[in-house]
Formats: sequence, C-alpha cells, structure tokens
Amino acid sequence: MISRFHAYQPLDMVNVSDLRQWVYCPRVVWYGRSLGDYRPRTGAMKVGIEAEAERQRLEERRTFAQYGLGACTKRFQVPVVSEALGLSGRIDCLFELTPVALEDAQVGVRPLNWKEGDPMFAPVEYKWTSRADQRRNTIQLAAYGMILESLTGTPVPLGFIALLPEEEVVRVELGPRVRRAVKRTLDEAREGLSASELPWPTLHRGKCQDCEFRRFCNDVW
Repeated sequence: MISRFHAYQPLDMVNVSDLRQWVYCPRVVWYGRSLGDYRPRTGAMKVGIEAEAERQRLEERRTFAQYGLGACTKRFQVPVVSEALGLSGRIDCLFELTPVALEDAQVGVRPLNWKEGDPMFAPVEYKWTSRADQRRNTIQLAAYGMILESLTGTPVPLGFIALLPEEEVVRVELGPRVRRAVKRTLDEAREGLSASELPWPTLHRGKCQDCEFRRFCNDVW
C-alpha cells in the first residue's frame, strides 16, 4: 500500500543507492520509500542481484591484477555513514590500499612513510549494466568516495565499476565534475522527497518498460 506522504525531512540521511536511482528516475525513489517492504522486484532485478552476489563470491579469491593494483585488502558489503554529508550506504567492495583498516583511519592512524595526498581507500561497485549506462553508477561511486574522505580525512581520487556479465572493470576518476553532480543530485533528492507531490518521471520512456513501479504511473501510462 502506498503512502502519499513521507516522514522524510530535508535534513534526514539519504541512502547512496537512492541517489543513483534518482538519476535514473525520481519516482523510483519516491515509490520505493512509500512502499517500504512491499516493493516489487522484476525478473531483471533478480538476475542482477544474483550476478552481483556471484561476482563477490569470485572476487574473494581473485588477485588485484584486473584493477591494475598491487596487493591490498578487500572488504565486502561495507556500511558507511557520513553525518557531515548526510549520506549513508553500503559499498559493494572496499579496497584498503595500505595496511591501515578503515576503522583505524577514522581515528587518525596512517601507515609508515605515508604522505599527505596518498590514497588509502578505493570503492568498487558491481553493476549488471552496459558501459554506455554509467552516469548514475559514477555518481553512486563518487558519493562513496566522498563519504570515505569525510570519514578518514584522506583523498579518494578513484574507484572502480565492475560491469556484469562482461567482467569488464572500468576505472573511474572521481574529479570535481562528478562531485558537483553528487551534491546537485543530493539537493534535488532532498527537495523532492520532502515535498508532498509526486516527483517528475524520467523523460526517457524506454526506462519504464521494465520498471517495477510502471503500473503506478497513471499519468504516464
């Protein structure tokens, strides 16, 4: 059952996954919050979830050669929260590029011979998608990078998107442009979610074909 009014307030925490979906279609986020546990799942969604879980299983045994990195530590499904940014989420895979763990970095621990500006962490996201559809995934990845910077005080200049089922790894530079896009999307999502009106739908109607909320958009279909 859909609630037409949200308890959401502008200063509430926003989930990074919601930022990604807001770029895809704001109504996906709005309906998802309205339905809660009753949110439907399409066949395509189930395939993607299973593929991402399988990638994680295989990743646990793989080296870092595909990413062009030396030895480091992998951690999976890492929860992160930044009160300063108002963002929270769960990173598919976190690369700890030095012997210092995320929790230790948050209290100021740094590796020996570390220089200010050296990256210590890199986020990785697994996505069942094509290389052509990367804007929303890049925004999600950059948001995780910004959270890691907020928590540790160390730079996160890059991350990776592992495309499934091709098994292609895309290196993503987390520069000023995508960071501005994160902040802009966050502002739009906060404003849209705190409003009582239904937000605008995507302008690309082709996205609606496989949407789990298609039957709710009576003004579109």
